[in-house]
Amino acid sequence: GLTLGLALAATLACAALRTEEKAMVERKPGPRKVVVGSLMYNMFHPYPGLEKRLDELGEWIDRMAQVAEQKYPGQGLDIAALPEVAVNGGLQGSAARVSFPLEGPVLEAMAAKAREHSCYVVVPLYMTEDAEKGIYTNAAVLLDRQGRVAGIYRKVYPVVIPGTGQLEGGVMPGKDFPVFDCDFGRVGIQICFDMAYG
Repeated sequence: GLTLGLALAATLACAALRTEEKAMVERKPGPRKVVVGSLMYNMFHPYPGLEKRLDELGEWIDRMAQVAEQKYPGQGLDIAALPEVAVNGGLQGSAARVSFPLEGPVLEAMAAKAREHSCYVVVPLYMTEDAEKGIYTNAAVLLDRQGRVAGIYRKVYPVVIPGTGQLEGGVMPGKDFPVFDCDFGRVGIQICFDMAYG
């Protein structure tokens, strides 16, 4: 299945600052609910192009933020978690063919949504790490509330595609299971098959 596991521990006892409607408000210290938006989305139809896909994902983040504000007025969305390879889902071919660099349109579009909703965003994609060296990964990039890269998790156990002997079109496996400090606690990310081993 295409699942993205998020492990959240929301027990920081320090005040956190968050932009809300262009005004800075101080969060109360101590444990609180962390509002997580997640998405199951069938992306395996003809690929609409990168710009259109980023627009689609941005609209889903808008919807998550809208629902969060309805259910938790004044608190809003803390983190939006998109599904595995959300940026590339539906593309066919080798990792070299379907991967995108983080820098450029992907980071610009997703960082803008993080800033717009003052939330963390998990952006999963087949990512071009170094095209000249042929290094591509199945990654989940965590953006902070200002749209800055807070960390990158790379799938440690990519799946062998039957009949090819390749790991998901030729991606390089990650090496570790990092955790990332957020203003509400620590976040760990696992992608699909990694949940069986992490």
